[in-house]
Amino acid sequence: MSKSRLEHTAMIAEVIAAIAVVVSVIYLALQISANNKLLRSQTYHNFLTIGHPLSQMVVGDPEFAALLTKCDAEPYSASRTEWRRCEFYYQMTVDVWEYLYYQNEDGIIPIEFWDGADEHFVKTTVASGGLQRFWREWSETYKDPFGAHASNIIPDIQPPE
Repeated sequence: MSKSRLEHTAMIAEVIAAIAVVVSVIYLALQISANNKLLRSQTYHNFLTIGHPLSQMVVGDPEFAALLTKCDAEPYSASRTEWRRCEFYYQMTVDVWEYLYYQNEDGIIPIEFWDGADEHFVKTTVASGGLQRFWREWSETYKDPFGAHASNIIPDIQPPE
């Protein structure tokens, strides 16, 4: 085989190798994009999985719905037992908010989803004296940056004298 023919064959092999690399990179980019979509879908599913049972607790139990209404309106009028039930409900609610906060911080959920969820939690906590009492008593268990985010939003409710 002549030197020029060998060089020509080597050049063709290099072009084929370069094309193979480009095709591989495109394939990997498509795989990463598909995985990102799957991750976002899974995150939304996780949110529904942890968020909907909270709604089901209220919808499925009129007695608990009445208790939660009482805790929201007059959180310090609840008995210890009543408050304990509300307190754990509020903890689950804030835990969902915290979960979504960190999913947003990691760029896993779409910003539009986070904006809507955060707005919901802001309105809920501002309207709920029970969540405000919960935050006053439990805020130290939620570390920054979420703790600071929630503390900047949730009004500080004072216990009765």
